[in-house]
Amino acid sequence: MDSLLKKRNDLSRQGLEIFILPAKTSKYCVEVYNFKVSVFPILQLYLEGDNYDQLLSDAIENAQSYLASQ
Repeated sequence: MDSLLKKRNDLSRQGLEIFILPAKTSKYCVEVYNFKVSVFPILQLYLEGDNYDQLLSDAIENAQSYLASQ
């Protein structure tokens, strides 16, 4: 969990914020924002699962991929 928080904090320093919101039973809407650019999400994913660490890990991986493609 500590390494996930470190990765999340690293993304925050780059301007990205990750929010995990309940969407449906066992589905979550993961939104990634860059508030330096826009108030709208730059990345929106719908992930299934009930393990917060795994959801956060998937969100971080997708956010890092997004940053690498920019």
